[in-house]
Amino acid sequence: SYNRGEVLLLQGRPAEAMPLFAAAIADFERIKARTFLPEVLRLAAEASLALGELAPAAEFAARSLAVADELGLAADAAIARRAIGQVAVAAGDLDAAAAELEQS
Repeated sequence: SYNRGEVLLLQGRPAEAMPLFAAAIADFERIKARTFLPEVLRLAAEASLALGELAPAAEFAARSLAVADELGLAADAAIARRAIGQVAVAAGDLDAAAAELEQS
């Protein structure tokens, strides 16, 4: 479901993508497939950001980073930091954005 959500997000339809991301997050947590969580959480962050919902975007991005770090997924952690930086840019916090984007 999150692959369909990603297609919708890329088509500029984040509102339609969010329920698919929410379902995927719930499914991955239920079946304990945590390896996939950083990506879908980051996609949910990007969709929330596209909808102008900064607080949920920040929360999804932070969760993505936390899970990636916990699982030792360096590439996913870097991508999550990029999403955190994008949220910071949208919030007008350019210093935080620069720090996150440099780390990513």
